[in-house]
Amino acid sequence: MSRYLLLVIMLTGLKSVQTARRSFNVEIYKINCDNFRSPMKFFNCAFTKLDTNRFASDCALMLERQLLRNAEIGIEVTYVLPKGQNIVKFLQIKLNICDALEQLKTVPLLKKLFIELIHNSNIPYTCPIKGNEVYNMTGFIISDEVFPPYTPILAFNYTVSFYENQKLFATHHTQGATVPRSKI
Repeated sequence: MSRYLLLVIMLTGLKSVQTARRSFNVEIYKINCDNFRSPMKFFNCAFTKLDTNRFASDCALMLERQLLRNAEIGIEVTYVLPKGQNIVKFLQIKLNICDALEQLKTVPLLKKLFIELIHNSNIPYTCPIKGNEVYNMTGFIISDEVFPPYTPILAFNYTVSFYENQKLFATHHTQGATVPRSKI
């Protein structure tokens, strides 16, 4: 009986965390796409603020040739708390691009973002990634729903780096913050 009571309490608590009102707004300050060398022919990006807590990101890229099977993607998320001076690495991973495309759609935490990417782009979700073809991501929505309700007020940087033969050839960098919700 006590086991069932504990389960009910836990489920009630989980539901309140999932439906909790966020005490913050999300701001995106800057999105950069940098093209350093071959095989990237061009890499452009922009963003638009649609509404409070809602931004649309657009990217276009073209490779000079088919991406090699050993190409990798690095993802790094860092943050700084308001009175903090230290940059904290929240996430830092490096994955083979082909493996990532095939496996990320099965990771629950990333599934929603992956589905959003597939619906708003012509980026292939399996290899090979061909050259001399323009890949577009249009209207990728960044909103407060990406962040858990208990996210603290902080400044964040999200960087996606692309490597081939262990050499960096392009980056996509997003700079933003969670800010206190206005009381208006």
